[in-house]
Amino acid sequence: MLNKLNVALNYFQEHGTAAFLRRLVQEFKPEAVDRHHIDEVGIVIKALDIKHNKGLMIDVGAHYGGTSYPFCNAGWRVYAFEPDSLNRANLIKKVGMFSNITIDDRALSNEEKESVTFYRSQQSTGISGLSAFHSTHTAADTVAVTTLAKVIEQNGIKEIDFLKIDTEGFDKFVLEGLPWQTHAPKVIVTEFEDFKTKPLGYDFDDFATYLTSKGYQVLVSEWKPIVVYGQQHSWSEFKAYPCKLSSERAWGNFIACKDPQTFARVLAVCEEIKRRLH
Repeated sequence: MLNKLNVALNYFQEHGTAAFLRRLVQEFKPEAVDRHHIDEVGIVIKALDIKHNKGLMIDVGAHYGGTSYPFCNAGWRVYAFEPDSLNRANLIKKVGMFSNITIDDRALSNEEKESVTFYRSQQSTGISGLSAFHSTHTAADTVAVTTLAKVIEQNGIKEIDFLKIDTEGFDKFVLEGLPWQTHAPKVIVTEFEDFKTKPLGYDFDDFATYLTSKGYQVLVSEWKPIVVYGQQHSWSEFKAYPCKLSSERAWGNFIACKDPQTFARVLAVCEEIKRRLH
């Protein structure tokens, strides 16, 4: 802090009052937000103030570690699951140096299985999973499948502060494998997309209703229909559930909060994002 004050003082002495004030405005000016870069996990990071409030997070479908990294860096205990061996190699490169993360190669669902076909797509590294919902999917490997209940038992987890799920259609099944009476997460971010989940037996309303039945307030972050997986997408709007989607091909994320205070902080962050949109 003292070093920063000395830098500021030197700048003031060298450039004068007007230039110093312009520099201050530039330093503290909020970053612009556009509709291609809305970050639901980033919203939770701000709402939970993770640098000052330590906890435990579980990252199901960790991909390259973009979600795990800020929590590891803030000193949280992290359990990251990434069954895709290619994605997991990049995950290890990004967060493997942290001692507070456990990286697991199993997939998660609502029941344990020793060997299940795992699919990969050349179109996008982000749509690997247990379901071949896209024409570009090919069988790439076999993986073991476990449940959150088993993970909690094996690791002696007492409580879950944040649970992120991105499993390309199996998100609701992952939650069905949770021991709800003892380990309901404080905050959940999980993906919805009927294109992926209807063939598996559930849709947007089924999933949202499942969350509300567990005592969560649910914010819907809706994105416009995907044109091509792996390319830039466009965000649409925030709205509280119950609600209807603007398009049957819409997709997005639920931000589900167990207590009203956290939900209020999430809403406040979302309001700030909407003010800064351009």
